[in-house]
Amino acid sequence: MAGSSTLGGSGWTANPTPDQRYPTINVPLVVGQPAAQLGTAGDLAIDRVNRKIYENVAGTWSAGTSY
Repeated sequence: MAGSSTLGGSGWTANPTPDQRYPTINVPLVVGQPAAQLGTAGDLAIDRVNRKIYENVAGTWSAGTSY
């Protein structure tokens, strides 16, 4: 977190702002390999049932990496 602080009668108060160095990404949770028409190159998907992480490489989903 970044931000500033201000000193008031009760002491210091933090004024946080989100860290812009790291973008927010959404990783969908799936069961089994995602359908071919979903996602774009570079996307990830997590299968919590089969414990695999899928990566979309050039528009095709990988077979998944176990975790």
